[in-house]
Amino acid sequence: MQEHKISQRRVCGLVGVGPKTVRRERPPDHAEIRTHEGFLYLAVVIDLFSRRVIGWSMQGRTCADIPPQALLMAVWRRKPKTKVQVHSDQGPQFTSYEWQELLEQHNLTQSMSGRGNCWDNAVAESFFNMLKRERIRRRKYKTREEARQDVFDYIEFFYNPQRKHVRNGMLSPIAFEQQQKLKLQGVYQTRGYSYGKARYLDNIFIERLWRSLKYECVYLHAWETGSQARAGVRLWITFYNHQWPHAAHGGQPPAVVYLNATQTDQQVQAVA
Repeated sequence: MQEHKISQRRVCGLVGVGPKTVRRERPPDHAEIRTHEGFLYLAVVIDLFSRRVIGWSMQGRTCADIPPQALLMAVWRRKPKTKVQVHSDQGPQFTSYEWQELLEQHNLTQSMSGRGNCWDNAVAESFFNMLKRERIRRRKYKTREEARQDVFDYIEFFYNPQRKHVRNGMLSPIAFEQQQKLKLQGVYQTRGYSYGKARYLDNIFIERLWRSLKYECVYLHAWETGSQARAGVRLWITFYNHQWPHAAHGGQPPAVVYLNATQTDQQVQAVA
């Protein structure tokens, strides 16, 4: 398990390991939708990290092709570059040789829980329960095509972009993934001149500030209370900003450089 979990991306049924990631898991499962023409069968692949439906397939008859089609859509969307684990129950479509070959072709590994385990595919079962409660049971479909369009609308236009999840901090799956991506970008940006672990250039400007503070202020005083230490550090920071000369600024302190830059910007705006 790596240090930064924010890049962790799990797919319902699939689990993969990438740079600074933990595992991904996707449980594929299917459900029946009643219409006047007969049943419509739905299979989904859900991202366990964000609870996003990344693969789905619907057909008018139950067959072994429905889960593989949903899995192929998930693989096409995510394009995993490392080994990814697929979790499912022990249904016959997931124990067939065709399913095993499909996993091997796309660098996927299989995961199954024990028989009779009620938590075997809980994420997929929870999604189907929400789908039925929030959409299917409130409507009557005349044709399979009408049901297919409605389920598509629920998945792509409500569940993924709008449906809030407690596990995601009351964010939708898409919003949660975007949040984690921004956090990951922030981690890389705040590392400054980082070229890897244990590099002395990792955060050189902050380290220089701490060193100056210690040798010019902290080590020269023996404060008895926290308020005295706070006042002393505040006084040194004022000195640092307004009087400390910096070679990078032509021997000027930061406050003077900032003031000059602000005045220049105001003059440019006035001319414009």
